Amino acid sequence: MFGFRKGAQSPAAHSATASRVTASRSVGLLKRNQRCISNKIVKNMAGIVDVTDNLLEMTDTIGNYTQIQMSSIGKVVDEITSYSAYTEEVLANTESSMQLSRQTMGVVDEGHKTVDKSLQAMRDIEFAVAEAREVAAVLADRAAAINSMLEVIKDIADTTRLLSLNAAIEAARAGDAGRGFAVVAKEVKRLSERSVDSVNDIYKTIQQITQSVDKTQKALSVILDRVGMGTSAATDTTKAFQAVLESVQSSNRAFAEISGAVSTQTASLEKIVTSTEEMSHTFDKLMAIVETTSVYAHFTKNTVVAMENTSSELVDISTKLMAEVNQAEANSSLTINLPYAPSTFDPHLTSEFYGAQLLSNVHLGLLGSDSQERITPGLASKWHFEQEKLTWTFYLRKGAKFTNGREITAEDVKFSLERLADPKLDSPVGWALDCVLGVQEFRKGQARDVSGIKIIDRYTVAIKLHTPYGGFLTDLGQFFAGVVAKEELAQGKIVGCGPYKIVEQSNERCVLEAFADYSKGEPFIKQLIFKYGDKGLAEGFKRGDYDLLWHETATVPNELKGQPRTVSITESIMGYYYIGFNLKSDHPLVQNKECRRALSMAINKERMVTTLLGGMASVAKGPIPPNLIPNHGLSGLDYNPKLAREIIERHGIRNLKLRMLMRSDASGAIFNPIAEYFMEDLRAIGIDFTTESVTRPEYSKTETLQKTDVFLLRWVADTPDPDNLVTPFFHSKNSLNYFSYHNSEVDRKLDLVKGTINPKRRFEIFGEVQQLVYNDVPAIFLYHQSIGATFGDKLKNVAISPKGILKCEDILLID
Repeated sequence: MFGFRKGAQSPAAHSATASRVTASRSVGLLKRNQRCISNKIVKNMAGIVDVTDNLLEMTDTIGNYTQIQMSSIGKVVDEITSYSAYTEEVLANTESSMQLSRQTMGVVDEGHKTVDKSLQAMRDIEFAVAEAREVAAVLADRAAAINSMLEVIKDIADTTRLLSLNAAIEAARAGDAGRGFAVVAKEVKRLSERSVDSVNDIYKTIQQITQSVDKTQKALSVILDRVGMGTSAATDTTKAFQAVLESVQSSNRAFAEISGAVSTQTASLEKIVTSTEEMSHTFDKLMAIVETTSVYAHFTKNTVVAMENTSSELVDISTKLMAEVNQAEANSSLTINLPYAPSTFDPHLTSEFYGAQLLSNVHLGLLGSDSQERITPGLASKWHFEQEKLTWTFYLRKGAKFTNGREITAEDVKFSLERLADPKLDSPVGWALDCVLGVQEFRKGQARDVSGIKIIDRYTVAIKLHTPYGGFLTDLGQFFAGVVAKEELAQGKIVGCGPYKIVEQSNERCVLEAFADYSKGEPFIKQLIFKYGDKGLAEGFKRGDYDLLWHETATVPNELKGQPRTVSITESIMGYYYIGFNLKSDHPLVQNKECRRALSMAINKERMVTTLLGGMASVAKGPIPPNLIPNHGLSGLDYNPKLAREIIERHGIRNLKLRMLMRSDASGAIFNPIAEYFMEDLRAIGIDFTTESVTRPEYSKTETLQKTDVFLLRWVADTPDPDNLVTPFFHSKNSLNYFSYHNSEVDRKLDLVKGTINPKRRFEIFGEVQQLVYNDVPAIFLYHQSIGATFGDKLKNVAISPKGILKCEDILLID
């Protein structure tokens, strides 16, 4: 947009004047562009030299570690070779042990058989002794019977003797007549006495026999006991032999297993030896490559230094050449629309999408990012990571300045990062430093500063992490991690160090002016004018009121379709619109998960995308765009109003009126039509609404959201990482969790992913989290938006980043 005063002239004179003005303006623009690009080349070349030095250091470090690794592999090969020989010796000893074990097993088997024979013989003896004992018992019984008979005989003999005595007495009385009877009586007496003596002798003999039988029985009992003991001992011996036999068999099996394992291990060791030898050869090649790389790196540095010198000479030549051009630089400006003014100009306090469009041109941190959100140098020209210490060390550009002219030091970096983490500020993007050591203690008031952020010297700062986090550098490359001047904050001013500085603020617009001493080179466009509003944009563009139009729908490009020399671009961005449920609400439709699912099924998202946005969006199932993480597994909530109504009726809910938050300010032009579509779809299944309108700053306050049932918000990622689309909203401890959503498994997985470095595993975890959130329905995800830009073809290098940000410092105006 350039205007020129014109006096009254003839048509020919007017035409000539116009041509001269156009030529003069073109030369002026060319002159400015030449100066700016020369300046950018010089400053970027300085950064490239630093990066090349860093590359050289890393190459040397890789070389050193490669040599150490080669030495270690050599030692490993030697150790494995020795171990392999030892293993072969173990295998030989194991086989010898197995042979001895087999011999032992044969001896034990023979002994076992011999003991079995001895045991059988003892059992035979035991049987014979038992029989003898029984015979002796019978003999004792017979002797006792004989004793009884002898007693009878003795009694008879005693009686006979008594009778003979009586007969002798009677014979004596008879005189001579009884003399013969007396002789007989005498003989009978003598015979009875002899019988008694014989009986006594027999009795004594029987007693001796009985005593012998008793002794025999006792001896047999002792023998039987001894035989029993022998049998028991033989049985125990048999068991012992059996145990020995089983033990030897187990040993044989163990030896066989050991032999097999050692054989397998030997084979594996041979493979390991082969592999380590291959590794050794590979490291030899790697070392050669590293040495070659080092040579090329030195060559690159020499080339870069030469290019740096050449670029300096180019600047000198350009300066002299431009001094010869008798034409002042043309101060180009670029007017861009914003739907509404940012609610804050503090980079540490904003999470607004359109606020980011403006503030990303004003602030810079340790790192930066390009139009594809790739990490680039920022205030730090180089940096490196110490894995063992989990520490990033950043080296600042010497001479880098705030837009007030003061040089930036490591102290400014520490102050700004600690301000971002300060609980008193309560930054909505303070989560970016959650992985830094000491941040949690600082937030809890247990420490005066963040212990993990250390000032090494004036231009060096180290940041130690308490856990690895792959997205840390990406976070540091965002404008909300920008470094601000402490002394200006004390006066209520926010002064950054980005490519532009704010020179004018009003309710209608914000004007930015290029910072001539910007550390990465002065921008091409001298002035940026952000005009607030969304009415009559196409007509304003035709009139020349705007040079570039942002738009979220196809309305603007459709209205400008016939406009000559006009370019329109569209970029799908990492963001989503959603209807959130206030899970602290006591409304049954909100508290019942099945009813929340039913409400989601009642929304015709395709209609929104087609009718409301003109196709500039894609239907969302979850918070993560499908081009980042596939969402084929997210199913069951497709558009089905009939089923949605049936589910709600099945639960018998009578209160079918929900409270809905609306917008009362300029932001309503974007959000309220979406809310109307949402309410229209739900009214079709019998749901009614009461609405309350509040301003944009009030809308997302906790106290406001707790008074409603459903609300409409959007999120555009601060960083190009799935973590930024999920963690701020669905981790129960984060401040942007407007739903009051809590799922311990979601928290666990989001905590886990913070320390996960493997990209594939990180994306798997985010996919699992998205599935859990999808199942719980704390929100209805409407669509993933696209952002468009329409501009005149004289603007070059216009690009929309995956976050929907326009890097104005790269835009070039060619007249």
